Amino acid sequence: ADGIARDAKLHFMDLRVRSGGMSDPGAKRWFNSFYNEGNGANIANASWGRSGRTYSIHCANYDGALFDHSDVLMVASAGNSGDRELPSIKNPAECKNTVAVGITRSSGQSDVPGTIVNWSGKGPTRWQSTKPDVVAPGYSVTSASADPYRAYECDGTGGTRVSSGTSMSAPVVAGTA
Repeated sequence: ADGIARDAKLHFMDLRVRSGGMSDPGAKRWFNSFYNEGNGANIANASWGRSGRTYSIHCANYDGALFDHSDVLMVASAGNSGDRELPSIKNPAECKNTVAVGITRSSGQSDVPGTIVNWSGKGPTRWQSTKPDVVAPGYSVTSASADPYRAYECDGTGGTRVSSGTSMSAPVVAGTA
């Protein structure tokens, strides 16, 4: 599997904490990790989501960073709980300056390719903004699979898995931007 942006240079930031959960890196730390004073990445994918208050301080910080760095496009997963709760858009996808991505089925996986998956994150946001901004294929996508205890397993000898969710559809948008 070659991916959507074959010659792209990638930057990863591990958000997992020892308890097995996830920690939002915060806008400043995240931007500093990839932007490199304008010499780094200009397209950032945020395939994570967190619940929070209406227009949280996290969104204010991401929106501020995106305002200050107008050359950066931040693409974010809309979330996967649209069939269980409304509104279901999580931050950072609910932030004003991010592009929130929902999920569609791909060709061959539905009678109607391109239909929105029922559990895709749906808006409006808790502060009544229309989201997601776009939808993209993210159902049964072949993706890299990393084992933290095994080195070099994503080098063409395996290391892939099939996965579904807005964490798969957001990189499709980021990779084509």
